[in-house]
Amino acid sequence: ILKQSLIIARQLCNERYKHCLKHFHSEATIEKHLVINQSTIKNAGFGLFSAKCIEEGQIVCYYTGLIHNYKSKSQEKDSSYIALVGYVDEFDEDIFVNPQPLPFVKARYINDPLNESKCNVMWQKNADLGDKILRSCLGAVMSQCVLEIVATKTIEIGDEIFISYGE
Repeated sequence: ILKQSLIIARQLCNERYKHCLKHFHSEATIEKHLVINQSTIKNAGFGLFSAKCIEEGQIVCYYTGLIHNYKSKSQEKDSSYIALVGYVDEFDEDIFVNPQPLPFVKARYINDPLNESKCNVMWQKNADLGDKILRSCLGAVMSQCVLEIVATKTIEIGDEIFISYGE
């Protein structure tokens, strides 16, 4: 019974969190210059493109999603969108995010070109808990469950945004 109760509690928490994330992404001004379009990678589906010049070091967007731990992520049918955020003290375990069921999370459309030289962004654990929009929308604990996507080189208007998914 306890096991089933924990599963239901996580599902309810994620349902509430989903609404917070939708509000957060609609308020995130840095994401307004990003466009979802057909990827330049053959058979990749959609990709994410920049509608303005983004300088190296700037945050491009946020990778957020429903919260998982090792056990719940292993129960997901499609784990291709799941990313490790890292250890979160308040949860006392490693936390993962899955934006797959959340089409408003633009970062989920970033593809891996399978060529490191084409990558123009990288993952970065959200370190700036002072981000007012992030904290007001998600709260102090949940705002730690966010990965920043940061430009590793200048991204020109019209460029597709690429990241390495890792191993």
